[in-house]
Amino acid sequence: MSTEPAPKIILLVEDDEMVRTVAAETLLFAGYDVIPSVNGQEALDILKRRKVDLILSDVRMPVCDGIKLLSLVKKEPLYREIPFIFVSAKVETSDLRKGMSLGADDYVTKPYNAEDLLLTIRARLDRAELWEMKAKHYYEFLTRVLPHELRTPLTGIMGFAELMSQTGGMNETLTSTELVEYGDIIQRSGNRLLKIANDFTLWSWLEACASGTADASEPLNRVRITKQLMASGITRLSELYGRQGMVYMELEESEVLVPREGLVSVLEHLIENALKFSPSSTNVNVRGSVNGEIYEFTISDQGPGISEKNALSVGVMRQFEREQNEQQGMGMGLVIAFTFANLSGGKLTLESNPTEVGLVTRLCLRRPQVAPALVLG
Repeated sequence: MSTEPAPKIILLVEDDEMVRTVAAETLLFAGYDVIPSVNGQEALDILKRRKVDLILSDVRMPVCDGIKLLSLVKKEPLYREIPFIFVSAKVETSDLRKGMSLGADDYVTKPYNAEDLLLTIRARLDRAELWEMKAKHYYEFLTRVLPHELRTPLTGIMGFAELMSQTGGMNETLTSTELVEYGDIIQRSGNRLLKIANDFTLWSWLEACASGTADASEPLNRVRITKQLMASGITRLSELYGRQGMVYMELEESEVLVPREGLVSVLEHLIENALKFSPSSTNVNVRGSVNGEIYEFTISDQGPGISEKNALSVGVMRQFEREQNEQQGMGMGLVIAFTFANLSGGKLTLESNPTEVGLVTRLCLRRPQVAPALVLG
């Protein structure tokens, strides 16, 4: 038996009885639960007793106006993530600017346009749900995935270092074969830790750029796409997964407009995903082509494809079907690629191949119009 999700609860803060009644009826008709309030102080008292999903507040009210209510809500950790939408008359522009500077999420003007009001509320609720989902996956990543991914290579390094130390402590020596074996394992484990550190650093920087808290005010860089750009990475990944000669690359030379860091790492992550989740006997095709003002990378494999639900979750830090696919990795590759594409004004999409088994990953980036390019590789 399927259960319908509980309706979202909106705290409506409005001192004008007629306006409050019209707004409440509009929201109720749209399927929301409404808690009415006549001023900011009463709204604060309600927040102490009730959980709400969104606050819709007038700006000018007696006792405690909307500006004061917003400032108090944003100071309280329990309430600060609740979407806050201002309602104002068109003449209240100065109040509105002040409210937006304090952290209001959006605004609508009165008299109400029902369609605009509902669209604004839906957009803010959808965004809040997305951030809640992201927070959930980030928590899982930090508490479960990251410790596991750090512990595995560290165990190898510490275990073989201990064997070497014990051997020396007993005045014995390791054979050349053992030295090569131990050194190889320690090196591979160290490389895995380095990759985790590099991925985490890149992800943190991209997230900071996306939120406006990093040094991202500089313009995007022009980078020229060449075969040399990806040649060494494809060779390394092919050898890592025992797929030498099975990754086919065809890149049309052009330029893209992207952040100063991350392009090569993003492409390597997408190629590695194709290698990781496709049969070892199959090929992976990497193509890059110009399509008007867009440069499109497509990475095609013959793996299991992706469900529509998971395709819509690209950009959230998680491993798809982790329980069924026990693969090494943190699930950061798609998050890094998604954030990188958004910062570039481009797009990342995943879709199952419509004609055969497999996955098609598309990374679309903008092409610049003029001037010298930064050549990587």
